[in-house]
Amino acid sequence: MHIEGKISYVGPVQSGTSQRGTAWKKQEFAVTYQEGRYPLSILLPTMDDNIIGKLQVGLQVSVDFDCEARPYTAKDGTQKMFNNFTIWRDGLHCISPTQGGVQQAQPTAQQPAQQTAQPQTPSQTAQQKEEEQLPF
Repeated sequence: MHIEGKISYVGPVQSGTSQRGTAWKKQEFAVTYQEGRYPLSILLPTMDDNIIGKLQVGLQVSVDFDCEARPYTAKDGTQKMFNNFTIWRDGLHCISPTQGGVQQAQPTAQQPAQQTAQPQTPSQTAQQKEEEQLPF
């Protein structure tokens, strides 16, 4: 699945140790997006060390993920289902930075403001796209 929207919630970093003794970290974040008439939100978890701790409320993002319903047996023996969301590797990208997120380079006092209005070459456009991506 693919959605584009704004990060509206960033949860605390959770950590623990698996039954095998492996340390893990997890962070949940909500993306609010417009689907039809009303905005919707989806809560997504991430366990990617490159993303954890770097998410910010207000960032406009593009997210590619899988959603799968998985069965489990409850303690009372009944079969139940839950949804599992998995963000694709490199599936989270910043569309346009806001509220202290990734900032585009601003002209310095030594550079005239007219230089920023000139047409961009393909190499400049590719460089700006790299700068617009989240820092992870």
